[in-house]
Amino acid sequence: YSTSYSKTGRKARSSVSSSANSGQSSGGGKLLLWLIAIVVGIALPPLGVVMVIGAVIYYYQRNKSPKYQAEQWIKKATTFFQEQKYAEAEPLLLEAANIYPENTETDFLLGGVYHNQAKYQEAAPYLERAHQQDPTHEGTLISLANCYFNLGEFDKVIPLMQNFPGGWENNLKALQLLGLSFSNKEQHDLAIEVFKKAPLTKRNLDDGLLE
Repeated sequence: YSTSYSKTGRKARSSVSSSANSGQSSGGGKLLLWLIAIVVGIALPPLGVVMVIGAVIYYYQRNKSPKYQAEQWIKKATTFFQEQKYAEAEPLLLEAANIYPENTETDFLLGGVYHNQAKYQEAAPYLERAHQQDPTHEGTLISLANCYFNLGEFDKVIPLMQNFPGGWENNLKALQLLGLSFSNKEQHDLAIEVFKKAPLTKRNLDDGLLE
């Protein structure tokens, strides 16, 4: 995560600060839960008391776990991501990756955050990990190949698109990336053969492909 953290250190630290505030509020919630347990314990028989106290302990321990905390950051970040508020999503995802790196969704979302801001160098490592975790995810494949293409790494684009799930000829974006990569390598015969397979109908007519 070194590259991404070095460029977003300020935002990441502000995220940690908000995490501390969240911890303070959870402390107040813990006290409230114990008060409820005491009140319920007075009103219930011994078995009920044990059940209530057990539920309180479980709830408290779950909220303290890194996995649960990371999931909460990811949930908030996903909302920002869907609203295309990438600057707001980024520090939350970096915090989630820091406290629980085992969550694979973080790689996919962080890769998307950087990719959609044309930060291809930063996006590629996250998308590579997301691709390793789910090799058939078409969105990850297209985004990763697009990063390589914009970084001029055409030799990495070509095998990704040639092995595209369901066939590159059935996905217009995969076809474009493959054909343009051959073209940029001056392998024009191969590029032409790829572009000939483009389904140029009125529904998906593409000026770039025609050119």
